[in-house]
Amino acid sequence: MRRPTCSELRQGSRSLGPDDPGLSYRLCPASRDFLKNALIGKGFTEAQLLEAGLLIKPEDGRASYDRFRNRLMIPIPDSRGRVIAFGARTLEEGGQPKYLNSPETKLFDKGSSVFNFARARGPAHDKREIIVVEGYMDAIALDQAGFPNVVATLGTAFTERQMQLLWQLAPEPVICFDGDQAGEGAAARAIDRMLPALKEGHSFRFAFLPEGNDPDDLVKAEGPEAFASCLADAKPLIEIVWHREISAQPLDTPERKAALEARLERLLESIGNGRVREHYRREIKGRLAQLWAVQRPQNPRFDDRAAPRGRAPARTGFGRAPRALPDQVRRIRDLPTSPRGFAITIILSLLNHPWLLERFGEEIAALELRAAPFAALLDELAEIILTEPEVTPDGLADALRDSRHAKLFDRIAKESAFSRISFLQPGTPDEEVEEQFRDLLFRWRALPTLKRELLEIAPYLSEASDAEFEQFVMLQEQVANDGVAEAHEDAGDREAKERLAETIARVRRERIGLNRGRRT
Repeated sequence: MRRPTCSELRQGSRSLGPDDPGLSYRLCPASRDFLKNALIGKGFTEAQLLEAGLLIKPEDGRASYDRFRNRLMIPIPDSRGRVIAFGARTLEEGGQPKYLNSPETKLFDKGSSVFNFARARGPAHDKREIIVVEGYMDAIALDQAGFPNVVATLGTAFTERQMQLLWQLAPEPVICFDGDQAGEGAAARAIDRMLPALKEGHSFRFAFLPEGNDPDDLVKAEGPEAFASCLADAKPLIEIVWHREISAQPLDTPERKAALEARLERLLESIGNGRVREHYRREIKGRLAQLWAVQRPQNPRFDDRAAPRGRAPARTGFGRAPRALPDQVRRIRDLPTSPRGFAITIILSLLNHPWLLERFGEEIAALELRAAPFAALLDELAEIILTEPEVTPDGLADALRDSRHAKLFDRIAKESAFSRISFLQPGTPDEEVEEQFRDLLFRWRALPTLKRELLEIAPYLSEASDAEFEQFVMLQEQVANDGVAEAHEDAGDREAKERLAETIARVRRERIGLNRGRRT
């Protein structure tokens, strides 16, 4: 074999650029037996060349011949930099196959090989990032464009062995996919192979290139900065999982919603690492709660009938519709709205009804109470219930008063505003307790959405009945007092609250004026 000429490089390798001793390439002549004769002349036997995949032996008994002819040859090294196989691109216009790799041999296992692993190790460790592309030509192009921390999977589907090799280079390899439908499909298929292999601190990120571009095309057309921008926008694996599943079919019926939950549950069960699986489960549960909370009728008015475009909403909508507010707003209007109130109510719920821990264990474990003392008290309470499954509410109270949380517990136990909540009372039927507790958890997850819905409903307040208006105002005041996002509230949030308050005040003035007119 010899070095290719510049014209041959332009024809066969899309102008790879100056030769690189690490990512080298050679030209294989068009002769059927050039390589065979050259290597036998150096002392190798035909059997050895066949075993190495360099020759092909026809089944009809004809003489063996070179596997690679008139091709640009790319050495494929192992993880220690030793050449174990070759990739080859045709130099013939329209030649097929365009790319040809060595067959699998004792040295070369495609599913256990990562192209450019040895050379990329140092740059990947320095940058704490490894870029993964599909083919060695893209890897060569990116290396020469200033991305030495790049490897290729040789076009194979991800195997567990390849994942383990990639994690030796960086904890979250960035996998590059074309931004077309085929690229999205490849990313979706990769999910099912990745989930079982996940472990603490190790995952994958997905970078999608502009449609119609592979890495080499993008770098040549728009420069390395464009490719770097795609890497910066890489999405975590959980986002790809979520997008694939919610995009699989419309979610417009209970059956389809249930099918989504079933698919997600199967994916969760495929995660081998228990700790990672539990965090995925919590994330998925939170996303599902938010998804179901935001699904509502197309028109955000109280009446679920859409008014014709460009026409004022019909006046009959309010009076005839019993759904004066979104369902989730009405069913949780009497529950606490502040982080402190929520924490106290959760603790009192478990104190009075310890069996809730078994029924809602995962949801309670996923709670993130911002106040450390409340979180510690809840952990202590849960530990006592788990240790003594038959413990009574009085027994729990005595145990907490003997613990290091005694002062906080006594203060909570005297919070009459919360202890009066109906389902906390002794003797409340289990079914009612369960429903109310579920609503309590729902409120905490859905509160950001409820705030947005209140803003959307506000323009239609003038159509509400007096009872509906007062119900809206009561709920708005509860939500306004919520402290969940106060520390992070920006100017836009404050302006939205001010506009809502002004709307309520205006509608209230109009109602007062209307009632006075009726009396006269």
